[in-house]
Amino acid sequence: MEFFGRGSVAGSLPVKLVAVALAIAAAALAASPSASLAARPDPAPGGPVTGADVDVDAGYWTTQRMLGAVPVEPPSEPESSFDLEAPLAAAGSGAAVGAADGDFVPSDTEAFPLRVHGKVFLRIDGHDYVCSGTVVHSKGENVVFTAGHCVFDEASGLYAEELIFVPAYRNGTTPLGIWPASAVFTPSRFVEKGDLSHDIGAVVLEQKIQRDLGARRIAFGLDPRGRSYTIYGYP
Repeated sequence: MEFFGRGSVAGSLPVKLVAVALAIAAAALAASPSASLAARPDPAPGGPVTGADVDVDAGYWTTQRMLGAVPVEPPSEPESSFDLEAPLAAAGSGAAVGAADGDFVPSDTEAFPLRVHGKVFLRIDGHDYVCSGTVVHSKGENVVFTAGHCVFDEASGLYAEELIFVPAYRNGTTPLGIWPASAVFTPSRFVEKGDLSHDIGAVVLEQKIQRDLGARRIAFGLDPRGRSYTIYGYP
C-alpha cells in the first residue's frame, strides 16, 4: 500500500465542510486538552457533534491484521447524498489536474510534513478496516482528521473500536510507531442521516503526537475557489 499524491488540483471545494470541520475541531480540542479521559466532557445531547470513547488493546494490531484490513466504504455514492453550497467542479470552476502535474510518490514519507499523513486502523462489528488520516494542528496536540464513516458505521449504528493511527505507514510497517485513540467524534447529521456532506471524523489520540511529528494547519473562512491543492492519500 503506497503513499501517493496528486498535485495542482484547481477549482472549488465544498465550503459547508469547513463549518462542519470547525465544529468537530472545537469539540475535539475542548474534549482532550491532555491525554486524560477524565478531563473530556461528552458532547451535548442533540448537539452538532457526537462521539464515543475508544479502548485499544495494545496487542491487537499485528502486522497480519494491518495487511488484512479492508478499506471502509462510505454508506452510499457521494453524488446521491452531497448537499453542498459550493460543490467540487461546479459549473465554470475549471477544476482540473494540471497537465504538468498528476500522480507522484513522495520521496521521504518519514520527513515533515509527509509524516503527518498515515493510516487509521479500526474494528467495527467484528471486522478490521483501514482508512487514511492526517494529524491536524490542535491545542491538545493529539487530533487526527479522517472520514466520518471511518469512525461511525451507519449500517450497524456502531462507533469504531480498537482504533489506532499509524503515521507514514507503508506495506505493514510502522516506522513512526502506533498511536492509540482515546475518543472519536463526527457530526450528528452524519450519524443520524448519513449525510455525506458531513462525512468528517476527528480522532483524539491518547498521546500528544503533534509535538513529535508536527501537524497540518487548518484555515477557516477562506474562499476555496481559484486555488491549487495537493491531495495526499492511499489509493
